[in-house]
Amino acid sequence: MDTYVPQELIDHVVDFAYNDRQTLCATRLVSRSWNISARVHFFRELDLLIPRTSLGNKTFSSPLPPTKSQDRVVDKFERLLDSLNTSPDMAYFVRELIIGNTTGLNPAQWKIYDHLLSDVVAQLKRVTTIYVREVNWSQISPSFIHSVTRLFGSPQLQYLDMWNCQVPSMQVLVDFLNSSCAPAGLRLSHIRFSNDLDGAEALMSLGAMDNINSLKWPKKPLQRLYIEAVPLSPMLYALLTAAPCSIDITKLQGLFLEHIDDIPNVRRLLQVSGGSLESLEMWASACQYSHGLIVFP
Repeated sequence: MDTYVPQELIDHVVDFAYNDRQTLCATRLVSRSWNISARVHFFRELDLLIPRTSLGNKTFSSPLPPTKSQDRVVDKFERLLDSLNTSPDMAYFVRELIIGNTTGLNPAQWKIYDHLLSDVVAQLKRVTTIYVREVNWSQISPSFIHSVTRLFGSPQLQYLDMWNCQVPSMQVLVDFLNSSCAPAGLRLSHIRFSNDLDGAEALMSLGAMDNINSLKWPKKPLQRLYIEAVPLSPMLYALLTAAPCSIDITKLQGLFLEHIDDIPNVRRLLQVSGGSLESLEMWASACQYSHGLIVFP
């Protein structure tokens, strides 16, 4: 006689193996109810990074064109797209999305992946965490930007992490962030700009920012902000004065600054965001500060 086990109990048991893919694969074979529980974790993270090809001590940002390696990557993305089309429920299981590794691709190489990745991203429904890695913003197509921007505008989004990306200007980055639906956490690390000094002098003219309370603040508070190796001056100018930004940094609960040596603008940032801070970490370059920690009098 079959013994009935409540789905809630099966979910609880399978939850313990949320990051063990081998166990999840075996669990899916037990029964239909166990498969339902396992699928939630099995497709929780979707890695859409363009694989790297290593030759000796040199690492290239893309497979060599056109090779069997590149064909395998294309086939992988095509099979993934087919799976999403034949099993639409898979799109609801994806919570973490990782995209990137496009900076080393030439236009012909990127064109091979662009439409496939755009179609895959367009299928996703409930992404809560997005990691953007090594993306050249001026290289990707409008359709791909539209697919990613749609995810940023989802109320499900909780955390956005951008690392080592090339962006035309700080204003382009702000416009991109404006498309988001107020994630609770934001990390900007090693973002490069074609003209990263836009607005720097204008920000300096604000002095101690005495009129900071008179600015019109957005209605979407950000809770945790991580900034690493990003020019603070143009960022503050873009966020506070250049154009309305949908992200409110005045109610931050956690602020984390790394590799930031621009102390005057660190002070300005604290003037704006320090009222509600519960966690504050600031690290400068170790070569300039013996202990790496910036200490203010």
